[in-house]
Amino acid sequence: MKYLASFVRKDLFFDFCLPELISVCEMFKVPLKWDKNFSYDINNDPLLFIDIPDSPELAQKICERAILTKNIIKVISSGLSYEELLSKVNIEEFLPESSSEETFKFEVDQRGRVMSQDEKLDIIQKFHIFNFKGKVSLKAAKRVFIVIDNHHRGVKYFGKLIGGKSDGNKIFIII
Repeated sequence: MKYLASFVRKDLFFDFCLPELISVCEMFKVPLKWDKNFSYDINNDPLLFIDIPDSPELAQKICERAILTKNIIKVISSGLSYEELLSKVNIEEFLPESSSEETFKFEVDQRGRVMSQDEKLDIIQKFHIFNFKGKVSLKAAKRVFIVIDNHHRGVKYFGKLIGGKSDGNKIFIII
């Protein structure tokens, strides 16, 4: 299954992100694939689409061992603007998420520019159109949705955290 791997932003370790991910996947005997023709420039864009078996537990194991992999995200939609990002969400496929009573939270991850808290809140507010039924829980969310504004490529991604770190310090597994 295709996921988006998001690497930590530590300038000293950029060259090690992909080799570390490859090694960890080999250790778990997980076939890792990525588009080798994709212009991968981790110094400017620490995101990479990867293909691994569809298993949240496996994604979590990988993130626990690969310190330079911040998280693995199941991409729900992508677009060049927030309007396009929202319009590309398949409502029928997303209905189980929006109608779930489980707690949730949103995070906004900006790549290549700094955003104020007000800007991040404005982005999160755009998702009210999906009428989430669950309660917001910033500390104990069962589901974490992430919006990535990738300024380097001009693309925005909306996805669900499958495995890894939320807020950069806690490990979550989201099923």
